[in-house]
Amino acid sequence: MPDRITFESLAPEREAEALALVRTVFDAMVAPGFSEQGRVSFNDYLARFAFSRREGEGFALAAMRDGVPVGVIEVVGGNHVALFFVSEGYRGRGVGSGLMRLAVERCGRGEPRPVALTVNASPGSVKAYARLGFAADSGERERDGIRFVPMTLPLQPL
Repeated sequence: MPDRITFESLAPEREAEALALVRTVFDAMVAPGFSEQGRVSFNDYLARFAFSRREGEGFALAAMRDGVPVGVIEVVGGNHVALFFVSEGYRGRGVGSGLMRLAVERCGRGEPRPVALTVNASPGSVKAYARLGFAADSGERERDGIRFVPMTLPLQPL
């Protein structure tokens, strides 16, 4: 784990910084593989609500370094990873796996307890999700211009 990285619930006063991180990583790593419609759809999702005001059951966690988000994960509906982004300089250093581990733990405290965590992984992130234990449910799909591979991580019973 990188030095000085802390993991915590995403505080409302850090949401703008977290959204900026998501947009920066998306623009660099994901957007080039999306159509214009896909880029617009993704940005529309981000613009609808701040993390703390999204509808439904969910939460957002942040990896923080010196008070600044360097990674963020959002889980909606009790078991679906809606957003999961780590800044370039922090990939491969345990930030993503730390965020995912904490998200799995938090999901495990939910009622009812989900049996699996799901994600619609961008094609370029499939290998990273596989390293975290996710398996593809099917091949690549596209919805509203957003390309993704549905993946599932079974959760261990308590």
